[in-house]
Amino acid sequence: MSLLRKIRGISLSNKIFFSMILGIAFGLIFGKSMGDIKFIGDAWINFLKMTITPFILLTIVTTVGGHKSAQTIGKIAIFIVVFYTISALVGIGIGIGTMSVFKPGAGFTGFAEYSTKSLAQAATDGFSFKSLVMSMFADNFFKPFVEGSIMQVLVIGLFMGLVILKMPDGEVKTGILKWFQNIHALFNKMIALIMEFGPIGVFCLMSAVMGQYGKDFIGSIGSFIGVVYLSLALLIVLWYLPLVGIIAKIAPTTFLKKSLPLTVYTMSTCSSAAAIPISLNVCDDLKINRQISSFVIPLGSQISMDGMALFLPAILMFGAQAMGIEFSYAQLFQMAIMSVLIANGGGGIPNAGLIKVIIMIQAFGIPLEMGAIVGAFYRIFDMGVTTLNCMEDLVGASVSNKIYGKSLDTHELQNVGIVVPAENTAV
Repeated sequence: MSLLRKIRGISLSNKIFFSMILGIAFGLIFGKSMGDIKFIGDAWINFLKMTITPFILLTIVTTVGGHKSAQTIGKIAIFIVVFYTISALVGIGIGIGTMSVFKPGAGFTGFAEYSTKSLAQAATDGFSFKSLVMSMFADNFFKPFVEGSIMQVLVIGLFMGLVILKMPDGEVKTGILKWFQNIHALFNKMIALIMEFGPIGVFCLMSAVMGQYGKDFIGSIGSFIGVVYLSLALLIVLWYLPLVGIIAKIAPTTFLKKSLPLTVYTMSTCSSAAAIPISLNVCDDLKINRQISSFVIPLGSQISMDGMALFLPAILMFGAQAMGIEFSYAQLFQMAIMSVLIANGGGGIPNAGLIKVIIMIQAFGIPLEMGAIVGAFYRIFDMGVTTLNCMEDLVGASVSNKIYGKSLDTHELQNVGIVVPAENTAV
């Protein structure tokens, strides 16, 4: 019984990681015979896919419609949201650039047969700006859900959320919003339950893939991990440190030294929310006004997702390179926009990294098997991705402190629901 309790005490992400290791071992030992259990992993992926599209709609509607008013955001919130968006786009550009230069997916040819005519045609012909815009708007409410058109679902969700936001306060608005929140909670539980079977699904997929492709896959995924971490490092050196040094007037070496405890913590826990107290302490060490950090850090734990925004297009390009496909400039533009929306819109999703990966892969026609395989390694990626996300929070707090710190209105922050501790209160 003690052994069972210990197994139950292991986190789901660690269980998935361990099942991936076992899948690799079984695949290398037993070879192609492990392909006989691949259907179990496929069934798990299909069940997960079934919940994704409605969950996206519910997430967007409840997030946008749940704001008290558009004016409650405040000048600092507007600034930090714009800053995080620009920062995410910079990260996406760096990620796409490094993937284009090193092409780690080109060495893995196992998915070449998935190069469907529609995807190949889209990559060859590209899209006009007109068709790109039109592709975001559905002519039928149910069609995007049937076809899995994620961008159209995002637009519908944003529109519905704005309509709810503009409705006068009262029983009707409260009732509508409460209904969406209840259904959102239902899908949250559904996804959480499906993810409990993740270790089994990942084991079946990994063992089948390793049995068929073996060392070819290991070499490619190793190169991919290296390119992703190189991209994360470049974002810090080329974007974060110049912002900290030039705008916030903090020496880059001081910033890196002070943020080291946060780096160690996030590399171990892979949790932005759990790192909030550590981030606040680092902000204190950097002499950032606690009124600023108490607002920016919690907000950033939900919406600052540079690491994920960089990682999502990198996975798509890895899959496309393995399939021998090149994305058009229009597709890269759409990829960048969707990466920002998906990366910043996943608060509350259980095991959000894998879910976001599958959402993007489904939207761009990459085989779902690729998402499950790469997702099995997400614990390795998440160490760097989460660390970068939390470091972005520190940069945002540092820059905001320099711009707004001296003219800060404490009452304004309290109005948006942020508890402002005393200046020197320990966390």
